[in-house]
Amino acid sequence: IGPGNRALTEFIFRKNYKFFHMVELDAHWAALASNVYKDNAHVTVFQKSILEHFLDKEYSYSIIGNIPYNITFPILMKIIDHWNIVDEAVIMMQEEVAQKLVKKRGGDYGPISILMQLFFDIKLCDFVPPTEFIPAPKVNSRVVYFKKKINPILDFHAITSFKKFLSYFFVFPRKKIKSQNIPEHIASCL
Repeated sequence: IGPGNRALTEFIFRKNYKFFHMVELDAHWAALASNVYKDNAHVTVFQKSILEHFLDKEYSYSIIGNIPYNITFPILMKIIDHWNIVDEAVIMMQEEVAQKLVKKRGGDYGPISILMQLFFDIKLCDFVPPTEFIPAPKVNSRVVYFKKKINPILDFHAITSFKKFLSYFFVFPRKKIKSQNIPEHIASCL
């Protein structure tokens, strides 16, 4: 995701993946990558947002990226929605979000924490301070590794229903589930 000037991409490229897809929104960087790899039949550059990119069910994916922090949650939801074909992901994100993903309870624990933990083993890796970027952002960053769970406790086909279930109950996070008057369309998810 977002190879930019290919500083990291070149290292990843040397791993000899069967197919190597780069998804880059910026037209300049996408054109540059297309030109650099034009003679390699295994490389495809897509000039679009990762949120609009189609993941083909014929393949399994390793997703790698230093993603735009403002679309972290939609990208994570895309990964969840494609859990069956995403084997692993290595993503740099805002430290605060990374910590939320591994929480087991408490204030920052929410639907995204539950969903990611249901389908992936999550490992917090390198801490990256703002001084490592030019220009320096106002937040700390963290590299996070996600490895697909082979036998998650939730059936993949129940993701949509379970998302509705979670969103309903996290609207009122301090209430106990048993004390809530559960709407029929949510109760059917249970």
